[in-house]
Amino acid sequence: MIIPSCMTANKLSKFALTVILLGIWSTQGRAEPVSESPLSFSLEKTSLTLHEPVIVKVRIVNRVSRPIDADLGLNNKENFVITITTPQGKKAQSHNPPREGMSFFGQKHLEPGERYSGMLVLNEWFTFEELGTYQIGVRLATPITSDGKPVTTNSFLGSFEVTDRDPARLDAICRRLVQQVKSAKADADADEAVFELSHVQDPLAIPYLEEVSHLPAGSTIVLAEALSRLRSRLGKDAPGTTSSVEEGPVTFFLTKPTVTLHEPVQVRVQIVNPTSQGVDVDLGDDRLGNFAVVITTPEGKQIQCSPPHRGGQTSPGAVHLEPEDGVYSQMLVLNEWFKFDELGIYKIEVRLQSPIHSKDTDLQTASFSSYLKVTDRSPKDLTAICQKLLNRIKNSDSYDDATQAALTLSYVEDPVAIPYLKRAVAYPMVADIATEGLKRIEIRAPISQ
Repeated sequence: MIIPSCMTANKLSKFALTVILLGIWSTQGRAEPVSESPLSFSLEKTSLTLHEPVIVKVRIVNRVSRPIDADLGLNNKENFVITITTPQGKKAQSHNPPREGMSFFGQKHLEPGERYSGMLVLNEWFTFEELGTYQIGVRLATPITSDGKPVTTNSFLGSFEVTDRDPARLDAICRRLVQQVKSAKADADADEAVFELSHVQDPLAIPYLEEVSHLPAGSTIVLAEALSRLRSRLGKDAPGTTSSVEEGPVTFFLTKPTVTLHEPVQVRVQIVNPTSQGVDVDLGDDRLGNFAVVITTPEGKQIQCSPPHRGGQTSPGAVHLEPEDGVYSQMLVLNEWFKFDELGIYKIEVRLQSPIHSKDTDLQTASFSSYLKVTDRSPKDLTAICQKLLNRIKNSDSYDDATQAALTLSYVEDPVAIPYLKRAVAYPMVADIATEGLKRIEIRAPISQ
């Protein structure tokens, strides 16, 4: 800046003040320039064998001098929009994948210099059963903001090739992921490896999934559903055929085919709207009353179970789904209907007694049957289950997740569960549920004071 030599001291001070004020004015009310988008994507691999997981890495870096906020959606994925063009040129856009297990919020707050890294397993949205080159697009539907103002973000376009099935490569992937689970120092790292393993959509992965299911780090729901998907491939004509929620409006999954004595038995229910208009379904009181459960005991006795009554005020069971709503999911703890106190193999049958109504027609729903094996009581396994459920209660961001974990914990009807239930009582939103669990154990075997 050139200052005229003839300027007096008084004029000089006024000039300096004007410059300062102009500087302040010029930096207010305008965004700090960002030379690079804070959001970036990358394909982990551009060439994959058939049935290998397709992974996109997500990275957010705060490159500005103010905090930034991003909302990735539930489970850090539901706000991503994904488009796929198949090798034959068919285009498809994503619908949110089914929610498995506990859901959590995806808000990210990053201070200057902080970063977030995550991954999207695209097999949650699509099945890549066709050999050839796929084109993919990924974008975040909600803007990243700084001081409430949007920050420019990039979308991602890429491609990858799916080649002939390579059993040796798939086996090596499974071995690596199992080792990652075993050696993980943080639960998040173990969960990420389990999740990736669960999307190796090949029967070759079954023994590895079974191995991980017996480890404390194993996610019961994710692994059980992966095993269910893979076992459905066996005996089918086409190697790429899978069991999916799109086979009917209502689908059931037994989360674990083998449990230890006194371990809760869980069935997950998924409902989708396969029509072009809204549908309604009544699940009954407390969203339980219209499920019919039939149990055949190891001795061959068939029992028509009565609907559970939780006591107190019941909640309505009406569910409405629009075509774009994706999947409704809930967990049934079958111990509410029946006590699995006998060792051996049970046959489990579950069906929804009420039809799904649309404007033009009623959709009938199929029944579900599966087999459950109850093995000798394992205090070690029960302790690991209780600890995991208590952690879910403590770390849950939602009422539904906390109460579901507490309900499951309350049906670990074993003295091992007592200290965990007593600690759960300290959380007001689940105190009543935990207290009922303690009462059930007291009835089985009085608790010493």
